Amino acid sequence: MSVGANVMPIDEQVIGSIAEAYVKFSDGNRYHLFNLINFESTIKVNTKKRGLLGRSGKVTYPTGWEGTWKATASYNTPIFRRALYEFKETGKFPAFDIQVTNENTTGTIGRQTVTHIGCYLDSAILSKIDIDSDGELTEDMSGTFNDFEIPNEFGVIEGMKQ
Repeated sequence: MSVGANVMPIDEQVIGSIAEAYVKFSDGNRYHLFNLINFESTIKVNTKKRGLLGRSGKVTYPTGWEGTWKATASYNTPIFRRALYEFKETGKFPAFDIQVTNENTTGTIGRQTVTHIGCYLDSAILSKIDIDSDGELTEDMSGTFNDFEIPNEFGVIEGMKQ
């Protein structure tokens, strides 16, 4: 790093526990996911390669995207197991939206909210026992989402834009 280079101020870091998460099912029921331990969503950009006249190598271009999410929560929320049971009984899997907000409370970048739309579970724990556990039971779950919105986003940290 050269002398005089911009350095990110420590108060612009986003603290992982200063967050909120909600899930809203297609029937209109909304739940605060205050028992989340972690949550992460990812976009995978699908690409294709092809030759291009006048070039010796292949070029890559985007063709679409896929959204996935994964989470760990305290094993004390029946709402996702209820969705799995409804799917088993009726063949209809209730879609849901997950809204996650992170906030920087000490700096200037503010808050960011991402709403994951058209979510489905692809893996969740149905029941669990752990006789060697010294603490709470947790559950891992994962799934997909079909769309997303970012109704508010972090501001650009001073010095980032050149």
